Amino acid sequence: MKICVINSSTNDDGQAPNFDFYIPSVRHQFFTKYVTDLKASVQDQVGKICEEGFDAFMNNLSNTGANEDEVTEYLESKGLLCITNNWAIQKKTELHLQEAAGQCELKVLQESLNHNKCDRFAVILIEMGHEVVPLAPVRYATTDTDLQNGGICARRNQSGIVVDSSIHEFVEDEARKSELQSSAIKLFKALKMTGVGWLRVDFTVQRDSNQAAISGVSSPDILAPTSDHATIDDFVIQQKFPGGHEVLIDTLIAAKEIQCGVHVEMAKGVSAFYDKMAPSYNSSLHISGLYQLQRSMAAKFDFSGQVLDVGCGRGSFGEILNAQGVSPQLTGIEISKGMIDSPSIESYYQDPIRIGLMQELVMNAGEFDHIVCFSAFQFLNRQQFSAVLARMFMLARKSITFEVDDLDDEYLSILGKLNGGRVFDFNNAPSAKEFGIPRGWRRVHWERLHLYTSPTTKTDVFAYAVRFERADSHC
Repeated sequence: MKICVINSSTNDDGQAPNFDFYIPSVRHQFFTKYVTDLKASVQDQVGKICEEGFDAFMNNLSNTGANEDEVTEYLESKGLLCITNNWAIQKKTELHLQEAAGQCELKVLQESLNHNKCDRFAVILIEMGHEVVPLAPVRYATTDTDLQNGGICARRNQSGIVVDSSIHEFVEDEARKSELQSSAIKLFKALKMTGVGWLRVDFTVQRDSNQAAISGVSSPDILAPTSDHATIDDFVIQQKFPGGHEVLIDTLIAAKEIQCGVHVEMAKGVSAFYDKMAPSYNSSLHISGLYQLQRSMAAKFDFSGQVLDVGCGRGSFGEILNAQGVSPQLTGIEISKGMIDSPSIESYYQDPIRIGLMQELVMNAGEFDHIVCFSAFQFLNRQQFSAVLARMFMLARKSITFEVDDLDDEYLSILGKLNGGRVFDFNNAPSAKEFGIPRGWRRVHWERLHLYTSPTTKTDVFAYAVRFERADSHC
């Protein structure tokens, strides 16, 4: 996508962020534009920028007096896809912070503390669909010695990978981790930050009393200019966000698409299609490669415990597991009400099945031992596919198993013509390859196989069967 980053002015050192360091231009192209002429009207300045055909915008305005309110209002009035809104964060005053903290029964730091007598923490929040998701809290430099040795930076190697995080450490204590994350989410909601894309909340904890206080909120310092050091926030994204910076940008785009409802009409078409074909679905499924794929994966891998079946359809995977002597606690997500009117759903799945869009429902699904998804990812665009897959990695305790259609251009072109130019299907096989293997996971299965010959397009349809397991799991 072609993304415009709107700044009030250049950075202090005259450099714009080097997005290409983290995100290849073949994935997204970033263009930095500046709103600095106080004499020109907002419509003249921003209107010209909007005419350049950008797919999305990042509002990176700061308090420089360059009509930031008017610029933001103009962007919003045009219905543009603004995936981050730094100005909405910058506008929050100390009074706003005090009031929001009071609503959450949280404390705000009132005085400067001796760095040697307290610990400082940061929590990055990312909007994923309608949900706000906290990443792992990090403790950073607190002593004068730490600050002199680089403060909030971590050193990179020649490939740009963070190799020295001696003055960073992720919070391992579960009670402290939960406290910081839940407090950050409460503050986000109290400050009414929906739509900003991301937020960083800083905390200070006094060692003698062990009490935490909010020390500030800000936009995360992500995608910083290339140097020998990475910011804390870039370090957290590299280490803890599945897919890293590339998938983070996809996730921010997907969140705004979901919040704006740009996918709803397409989803209605998909739902209506499966409602209509539900009565005859199993007869087609049982002679397809998809059914054999499900049987093979069920026989080869562990699915005991709690399983989330995304796009559960008529309940074929639950039926297959049961036939092989496995009786997990199955929870289903499905877009079509007609599809779940099935004996297999009634027999093998917990009630109720969650009806709706996977790109919305997965985000707040909660944790499961295993998450599976068969014959559903083709209905997500690239950004939404990346966001959903990232969230699955966050929520799965043991494994993720999925099938992703490898749809060629000829097939997609024919379908587009048959649907009157509307696009319902996407080829996410390349995105699945590029996603990589998140830290702490291992890919144990990757196989391309034939699914079926389409009666509509007369072309062969292939797919990849994929399985990831946590490195420390015993699947």
